[in-house]
Amino acid sequence: MMNVSKRLWAPIGLLLGGIAAPLLSLSGCGGGDNGVTVPPPVVLGTPTPAPPTPTPDPRITPTPTPFPPGTTFEPNYLSTIGSPSRWPSFPLKVYFDPASNPTPERRNILTTGFNQWVTATANRVRYTVITDPAQADVTVIFNTFVPGGDNILGLAELLIDSRGIITDARVTIALTGNNNEDTNTAAHEFGHTLGIIGDPGPPDRGHSPNVPDLMYFLGNSANLRGCSCVTTADRNTLFAIYNGQFPQATGARRPAPVGPLRTITISRSRDRGCVHHH
Repeated sequence: MMNVSKRLWAPIGLLLGGIAAPLLSLSGCGGGDNGVTVPPPVVLGTPTPAPPTPTPDPRITPTPTPFPPGTTFEPNYLSTIGSPSRWPSFPLKVYFDPASNPTPERRNILTTGFNQWVTATANRVRYTVITDPAQADVTVIFNTFVPGGDNILGLAELLIDSRGIITDARVTIALTGNNNEDTNTAAHEFGHTLGIIGDPGPPDRGHSPNVPDLMYFLGNSANLRGCSCVTTADRNTLFAIYNGQFPQATGARRPAPVGPLRTITISRSRDRGCVHHH
């Protein structure tokens, strides 16, 4: 918030003949020799300072510009989500598991994918990389893709309380060596981590039914040849899940989980799409 300084102006006297006269003229003319008594100058007390502008809590970042009332965020595929789950506030704290060899190149692949959501939501989705695992919201693990094995490209595991609040998440990226595919796998798994998940059921549950969308349940050729980026429908679905509200609370303590916790795991493979597990 911008602080606007205020200046306090006191009346200024004019020195006339050694006598301080008010700046505003009195009725009549001349000086003391015409019978008009000039009252002594008024001595002003110490001005009462204006109340200070409240200093905002440095940990709290103002919520981005709100959406107009009644915004429906269409087109979207919210109907495939089931019971929406969401994080209570942003930015999310992301931690790279050192045991998985998070080299600068690997970290760049991951953050490039995550940043697709930051850009698409105009910074409503935010995250910061931390080094303390005890403070992590999202833990990232890298491993190597094994063709012909389980064919798993990515894995998102979320812990959710009884209110649908996401309390913890772990993202595993199986690197293929193709940066385009790996980046888009990271973006897809971050979409799940943000709350685009569904109740356990068919593979397309919690995904887009539209092939061009990043959150389509099957990988597509764009993952190999270029960018399968966050689309309007992907973005609008996330906006609808959060009702357009993305509270920003840097450093603020997260609320304690309520009720029993449940774990949802969504794995994505090249040939079978995404599969939900409890």
